[in-house]
Amino acid sequence: MEPILLAAAIGGFIVPFLNTLFAKYANFLQEKWIASEVVVADVKGISMTILKIQAVVSQAEARQAVHDHGLILWLRELKDAAYEADDLLDELNTTVLQLTEKRKQQRVSNSSADTISLGSKLVNRINTTRETLDRVVKEWGNFKLGDQLDDKPGGYPPILTNRLTGSFVDESKLVGRDVDKVKIIKILTSYDDERGDNKDAFILPLVGIGGVGKTTLVQLVYSDKRVRRYFHLRMWICVSNAFDARRITKEVVESASFGRHCETSNWDMLQRSLKEKLMLKKFLLVLDDVWSDDQVQWENLLAPLAEKMQGSKIVVTTRNSSVARIKGMMSPYILDGLSEEDSLSLFTHHAFMGKETKGIRVIEEMRKKIVEKLNGSPLAAKTLGRLCNSKLGKNDWKDFLKTEIWQMQQNDSDIMPILKLTYNHLPAHLKQCFAFCSVFPKEYDFDKEDLVRMWMGQGFIQSGDKKRVEDIGNEYFDHLISMGIFLRKQDKYNLQTLVLLQCESLKNLPEGICKLTNLRHLKIDRSLPSFARKGRQTKVAGIGSLTLLQELEKFDCTDHRIGELKEMNELRGCLSIRGLENVESETEASKAMLANKRHLEILKLKWSRMDIVSASSELDLRVLEKLQPHPNIRKLTIARYRGINTPCWINKAMPSNLKVIKLHDCPYLKQLPSLGHLFFLEKLEICRMYGVTKVGHEFYGNTKEVKFPSLRKLSFCHMPKWKEWSARKEDQSFPCLIELFMKNCPNLETRPSFPPEVRIIEVCGTRSARS
Repeated sequence: MEPILLAAAIGGFIVPFLNTLFAKYANFLQEKWIASEVVVADVKGISMTILKIQAVVSQAEARQAVHDHGLILWLRELKDAAYEADDLLDELNTTVLQLTEKRKQQRVSNSSADTISLGSKLVNRINTTRETLDRVVKEWGNFKLGDQLDDKPGGYPPILTNRLTGSFVDESKLVGRDVDKVKIIKILTSYDDERGDNKDAFILPLVGIGGVGKTTLVQLVYSDKRVRRYFHLRMWICVSNAFDARRITKEVVESASFGRHCETSNWDMLQRSLKEKLMLKKFLLVLDDVWSDDQVQWENLLAPLAEKMQGSKIVVTTRNSSVARIKGMMSPYILDGLSEEDSLSLFTHHAFMGKETKGIRVIEEMRKKIVEKLNGSPLAAKTLGRLCNSKLGKNDWKDFLKTEIWQMQQNDSDIMPILKLTYNHLPAHLKQCFAFCSVFPKEYDFDKEDLVRMWMGQGFIQSGDKKRVEDIGNEYFDHLISMGIFLRKQDKYNLQTLVLLQCESLKNLPEGICKLTNLRHLKIDRSLPSFARKGRQTKVAGIGSLTLLQELEKFDCTDHRIGELKEMNELRGCLSIRGLENVESETEASKAMLANKRHLEILKLKWSRMDIVSASSELDLRVLEKLQPHPNIRKLTIARYRGINTPCWINKAMPSNLKVIKLHDCPYLKQLPSLGHLFFLEKLEICRMYGVTKVGHEFYGNTKEVKFPSLRKLSFCHMPKWKEWSARKEDQSFPCLIELFMKNCPNLETRPSFPPEVRIIEVCGTRSARS
């Protein structure tokens, strides 16, 4: 592998890994375990050495000393040592846990036994690991980079010196941007009411990958005489690494003052000064090399420009497409690469110093291959041209494409430093994801889902409290695309979102829709009179083939076999299954595999009829038994269930994370299920349970813990036969209850007492029951 990519790969992996490893050691040291002072000191020493190595590796990346093969070998050795420290910590955790449990079983209470003996083999491994890490740190000094640690406060060097750009350009050396130049000048010099897009937008984002020529093109536009005549004032600011609204505002004020130094750093005074400088002036402001899409920083910067003179414009050059979504932006101008002719022209200019090349037959023969290498990038054309001019002799051209042209160190104006700059701007967790891609062949076509799964398998994705790991991985991938690191390849067979709006005559979706196997979102507007209003939102032939579908609010068993849900395990949010009376057996119900739908948060199980109890009652019980959801469910609704009893999972294996339960229209149910053990349950609605006459200990459950520990709202509605509500005196229950709502419970005679802070609402035929 090429040295730059190799070092990036190793460094990209190891930096976030060290962050995690240090956190794991810190957590381990906080646990209550006691070993000999020497062992504890060694473990602490390993932790502190890891902390030192973090700074060292960060410096290795920042110094970009990636052409030193000795440094690459050192990084490999460091990676091995870090993995050994991680394995050691796993063994330590396991051993301490085993010994602690063993000590508990033996009920040892004397103080001498409080010290855990880890065994000589493990103690020696701890000592060896510490010595290895210490040696790795010492070897860092051999690269003679450590003496530069104090250049900056805190000892950390900058990642890269900010790239500097200005408004001047040598137009005689420019190729292939005449059409783009005319288009942009037309946009900038047209009045706001002449544009078809948002008339309030006055910022033109120029978006393109690194090295495509964004800055050069804007320099051309900025210097054009039509632009100079149109604008009263022109200003050029190179933003580069840090988007600091205060710094940028100050530079704009100085530029508007024709270089006069601005003394103040007071934010309010800077904003007032900027507003005053630009008042009654039609200005052009260029913000070159912008990376940030921080909405707050942008709002702070643009606030003084709210009363700008009509016709004023701001041009932003960026490789981050998300910048174009900031409020106030026009439609982005996407800058593509040069044509094949222009790419080759620029290449030959730099390779032959402007000499004629038509007589050089080998150039003509290799024309197509050279253009493929350039890929439309002006920077690549200049870089390759200069390389060939300085390195190749007359007879060496055929060997040109066989060599690894990117191995050589290049100047900061060339393509590899720009690619490295993009890499340096990535946070640590994205660096390792990007570095991982270097193990694949060049021009490899990545599949988003496959790559995210590989990142997951490597442990690169930081899990979140509410988001699933796959979604976080998709955000990583999209971020890399927006930074121009990945290029999106168009694929007409990769439709992921289908939205149908204002389709007045739509009656059925085409049968072939099931072939859209990558479809994730299917939205059918509820206003469609002939489709959605008839409850046919899910009447999609072969819907079970859409295994990546993430949104499906309603699934009607009148139109589909419930088994079609079997492989649809990417569903999330809310799923309402209707028409369950159409499910013919428990075998058919089990094919839905609801227990595998781990991304669902809300599940609604609904029958459509409440008549015919006999045979239907027993079938409903068997069907509901097979519809046990995944433990991640937060809200559960069961409606129009015709069974006399509830299935086992409702009483014994109800999802423990449930926050809301609604039991509606279950007329033949004789008693309520046991729900008192659900720790997170906050809201419980019980409605139209015509068969329930008594609520007692079966409702609270047999657990000795506090019953309904988190319940805040409890509702009973339309229960005409309910007479008694009792609870055992020794049971503690409802400590968090704030509202008890009771409606149309006319025969209820007794109920438990509640503290005065509980709001009790009894309406519509509910008499005040005795406590």
